[in-house]
Amino acid sequence: MKLLSNEKKTLRPLNRIGTGVRLTAFPKPEFFDTPTPKIANITYGFRAKAKLVQPEGYDPFMVQASASQQVKVVGHDDAVDEIITDESQRSLNESAWFNSRVVTSDKEYFVLLGFDNPPLAQAFTAWLLDGEQRYKLGQLFIPAHAPRQWYRLYRYRFIKRERWVLPEKVSVELVPDMTVVDKQLVHTAYWGKTMRRDHIIVDEPYKPAFNMDPVFADEVVNAVKISSLARFKSSAHSGETRLNVSVDRLHCRIAYQAIVFDDKQTYLDNMRLGFIHQKVGSESGHSTTIIIPNDVDQVHVRLIPADFWEIKGDLESPPWGYTLDFGILKLHDPKENRPRWLQGRVVWPDE
Repeated sequence: MKLLSNEKKTLRPLNRIGTGVRLTAFPKPEFFDTPTPKIANITYGFRAKAKLVQPEGYDPFMVQASASQQVKVVGHDDAVDEIITDESQRSLNESAWFNSRVVTSDKEYFVLLGFDNPPLAQAFTAWLLDGEQRYKLGQLFIPAHAPRQWYRLYRYRFIKRERWVLPEKVSVELVPDMTVVDKQLVHTAYWGKTMRRDHIIVDEPYKPAFNMDPVFADEVVNAVKISSLARFKSSAHSGETRLNVSVDRLHCRIAYQAIVFDDKQTYLDNMRLGFIHQKVGSESGHSTTIIIPNDVDQVHVRLIPADFWEIKGDLESPPWGYTLDFGILKLHDPKENRPRWLQGRVVWPDE
């Protein structure tokens, strides 16, 4: 076990199989006065409900047991996990980091790190480098042999009360961090050398893969519906309208972003619905409140394939890639009797 903090008296079990648990121990004060490593006696128990499968007809019952074991306790500054720094392992770990992207928004910078089956666990603090400036993005743990996916870190634009403007290209550095290792409950081997990527183009155009098989068209049209739009509240300049999206079970994955624009084809940026993501065989509902100016009586609604679907993982199963158009919808009073759910149509590439 590892003593993570003398003050909090937190102990971390170190086991090579299964998973561990965090324990908050309250031993006698003199336990913390003696140097580590040292031996402690841990008593633990478990309780579970059991049921006989054969023969049948018996009610469930409770089983419980307890045991004690001597364990070695090491200090919070002691290295107990295996940190690999052999240069012969560098190429394998470097190649697992297959891509990096830096995406900006009005309030944040997103840094997307793509990893594919790293041979060793990765535990690091990520830094964004702008010349001589270094900005901490956060900490990240990636287990060994994790499937191919993107990991997202972000930082707010405002740093030290000044707006930080990124240059055209930046660098990302991943520095091994033992504080990240200590948060994990499984004892394993980690890559222990810094990795870096230079000349990353900020907001570089990127188009992920989509499933463009038209065979799913009818199924998606029948499964994905939006609610009719009713204006519930109004102020001097705008009113609140709730947009609901219902998705039945599908045999393909979908990842959509809803975009609403007025009848003059002007996009209304404050009417963007959040990410609609659904896996194969599941069903879900999505809802958001959008603000529509009082002088707008009707809007055009589309669900477009979300280019950032990869942040949900599972890169081997891309979502369906065609837009759904629900046409121009007239806003109505919630007391009016209107159709509850509306279907769209598929927008094909030649339109």
